[in-house]
Amino acid sequence: MPMNAGEYIIFTERCMHRSRASKPDARLRLAVNARYTLGDTWVYPQRTTGDTFDGSNLDIKQHKCIPVLGDGFNPANSYL
Repeated sequence: MPMNAGEYIIFTERCMHRSRASKPDARLRLAVNARYTLGDTWVYPQRTTGDTFDGSNLDIKQHKCIPVLGDGFNPANSYL
């Protein structure tokens, strides 16, 4: 889907998507990846078994949660 500067799209986590490679002389593009869950959700429980790779084969060893709202957060998660 072609996009202009300043436009954005929100995908669900199961939507497969990608963008074409940037041309060498193109301006840098920014992407933000975020997942919002309920505060009591256990994010990345596989880390308890030493598995630090997610379903996309990305190393999640240093990934942290950022509390956005409320105060009922799962103590098993790693927070900033």
